[in-house]
Amino acid sequence: MLTRPQDRTLLFIYVAAGLGFGMRISLLAAIPADLFAGRSFGAILGFTNGGGGLGGFTGPFLAGYLFDRTGDYDLAFAVSALAILGSAVAVWIAAPRNAAEFRQPQTN
Repeated sequence: MLTRPQDRTLLFIYVAAGLGFGMRISLLAAIPADLFAGRSFGAILGFTNGGGGLGGFTGPFLAGYLFDRTGDYDLAFAVSALAILGSAVAVWIAAPRNAAEFRQPQTN
């Protein structure tokens, strides 16, 4: 089954990608909850998930269009990297500077 050297490399990549994706799923709500806890958290989480869904929907179409225009995926990966960088900067700007003080006290 794993007869060629490339097979083991691919298996490692698939396992690493699966583990990474699985860990990412649990953080999709935990990170915004730590940064933006409060009465508006539901709206913020909905907005971030909606943005992710929109990017997941339009990304493949944009990448295909750019591939058709340029003949490779270099520009598509560059646009994707810029989008990721832009979202990281947006979260850094939007996040309260001291998230611990921003959180509302929990009642039991």
